[in-house]
Amino acid sequence: MRVNSAAHAGTSLLEVMIALLVLCLGLLGLLRLQGLAQQQLFDAAQRSLATQLARDVLARLHSNPAALAHYASLSPIAAGPLAPEAGGIEGAATPCTQADCHPVERADADAAFWRGVLAGHAPLASGPRADGGLVRGVVCIQRQASGVAVEVVWRASAAAGAGAAAGAGAGACGAGSGGFGEAGELRRALRMVSYVSGA
Repeated sequence: MRVNSAAHAGTSLLEVMIALLVLCLGLLGLLRLQGLAQQQLFDAAQRSLATQLARDVLARLHSNPAALAHYASLSPIAAGPLAPEAGGIEGAATPCTQADCHPVERADADAAFWRGVLAGHAPLASGPRADGGLVRGVVCIQRQASGVAVEVVWRASAAAGAGAAAGAGAGACGAGSGGFGEAGELRRALRMVSYVSGA
């Protein structure tokens, strides 16, 4: 029995074309997944930097409780150029790292340092690189009865999903300053509250 080879050749070509179509759809899905992974990685890095910054703010507030009212008066603190007196280089000696520095001067130097961190000019952790800053980053400090609340706000790369809360439980830091989407759907906030002795 003879088999018609022309009929089989067309079937093979059709099978190859369908296989290529399925492969292309799979590759497009992988490309989309890669983009989502990059976006999630960026958002995680921003949250990590915001957490480090909030901890740094609280540590400096704990070491300078006499100036809590002044720290709160500087709020909101947004990104800006790193002032030379802020000691932006790791381990650099400045007048405000000495014991004879006035608490208000230390607070001003700390605020200048945080402006540099928000802009990506100064690293929070030791190492050769800066952390890149927060997108539209803002730090707010609020005095409370026996302590302080620190809120760090930044702009996310995408709106929160249906189940995610954009800065749930956060205050109004950075609200109304623009750049967080029409309804604030790109606004992310991290809030830490701490007791400060001597407050």
